Amino acid sequence: MLRKTLLSMIPVLSLTTPVFAVDDDIVGRAGGMDVSMKEIRARIDLLPETDRATLTKDPAQLTQFVRGYLADRVLLREAHDTGFDQKTPIKARLDQAHDALLMELYLQSVTHVPDTYPTEAEVRAAYDANKSALIAPRRYQLAQIFIAAPKIDQTKDDKTKDEKTSARLDELMKKLQGKSGDFEVLAREYSDAKAEAAKGGEIGWLAEPSLMPEIRQAVSGLTKGATTAPIRLNDGWHILHILDIREAGSEPLPFTEVKGPLAEQMRRQRLTNERQTYLTHLLKQKVPVVNELALTKLAPTLK
Repeated sequence: MLRKTLLSMIPVLSLTTPVFAVDDDIVGRAGGMDVSMKEIRARIDLLPETDRATLTKDPAQLTQFVRGYLADRVLLREAHDTGFDQKTPIKARLDQAHDALLMELYLQSVTHVPDTYPTEAEVRAAYDANKSALIAPRRYQLAQIFIAAPKIDQTKDDKTKDEKTSARLDELMKKLQGKSGDFEVLAREYSDAKAEAAKGGEIGWLAEPSLMPEIRQAVSGLTKGATTAPIRLNDGWHILHILDIREAGSEPLPFTEVKGPLAEQMRRQRLTNERQTYLTHLLKQKVPVVNELALTKLAPTLK
């Protein structure tokens, strides 16, 4: 999925279209700044291959991408012009982010996993060695009604209903508990998760271990057709309806079903091992030394 830019956060405005020369290399302009084809190409080159393909095939998506990039540049210029980036705590965080990105990019350049890894034989061997861990867990086919609410104040551990959502949530629960309460119909009417609401609230099949602890606790022990009480999470209230349940299996999932995810997991593990090996070798050459005496003086000054 293409990266969200500032454009997705601002309302659509009616703007006067600037005039560009026919042979102009400038593909966009905003706030007195021009953006060239070279600049856009360089930014697109950083995208995943699937996103680049989308932009190549869809002119509307390309236009949207450029508009989003222009919006980002306007915001960035504003941050620079106001001196925001020069404030001491901001500079420290920018330096930290720069260092983290530089280390990640460097590790990517010195460690890699061969395209040929793993072979099918290696994936099969891993499958055979881990069959007990590949038994399908209990899975739930769920639908939900989501009522958005302000984020929970973690300092107060406040999970109560705020005034704006209380009446709406109470009204919904009365309808759900009534004789004519149809979850699918009410999901279309009430849910703030619009994509799911259009499908009657249906989310799809979810494995029990993948559920958030609050959700897992709420659905545990319920049967097909049951509906949970409202569950308060950080983003709002979730009411879940169990469309179907598949109990945990007694046999491992078929090799053909897990081959792809298992191979990807093996690649990630191989890359982690390669990085650890590289770091271990580097630190043997340049051994870190800690001055414990100095640390005893530093500790009391920390707050």
